[in-house]
Amino acid sequence: MPQKTLTKLPAASADDKKFRSALCEFKEVFTDNGIPMKEFNKVPDAFLAAMEKHAGGVSAEQKKEWQALFAKAYADMKAWGWY
Repeated sequence: MPQKTLTKLPAASADDKKFRSALCEFKEVFTDNGIPMKEFNKVPDAFLAAMEKHAGGVSAEQKKEWQALFAKAYADMKAWGWY
């Protein structure tokens, strides 16, 4: 499920309701596996490493966009009191 959730984030980011819904999927996976939500801040590095290994990486622009997206997600989850 996290792979599908990751692919939803870019399109969902423009709509607060859809973005929160996509992030709820992360919260569910983390909770189900006993992982504290504060560990979400490790997802960007793991995601980018996986992209490097399995897809040849991402461009500098794509990396910057993904990092901004993850930063927004982390800030929103903190604002919602998820961690």
